[in-house]
Amino acid sequence: MSRGTELAELRLRKRALVLESDLHRLALRREWSELCAGFGWVREAGGYWREVKRWAVVLAPLAGILVARGAAGASSRLGRALSLFRWAQSLYGLWRRLSPGNPTPPQERG
Repeated sequence: MSRGTELAELRLRKRALVLESDLHRLALRREWSELCAGFGWVREAGGYWREVKRWAVVLAPLAGILVARGAAGASSRLGRALSLFRWAQSLYGLWRRLSPGNPTPPQERG
């Protein structure tokens, strides 16, 4: 083989490798986009978890109070329900005032 023929073959081989590399890059890009689309539920789960944490801040103390009152022997079911309703109202008001989406700041005592 002459030197010119070898160089021509090497150039063709190089070109073929570059094209093959481009195909692999395109395949990787497509697979990456499919992978990202398949894990879209993770972002939704994160939003759900943030919402659960907000409510947990309100409901955890309420659950503790209910357990303590149950252990102390609260009188009637109606009394418990009314007490629960009053606690829920006050905690909901507190949660509304402290929530990050609240446009009005809490009023200061003067």
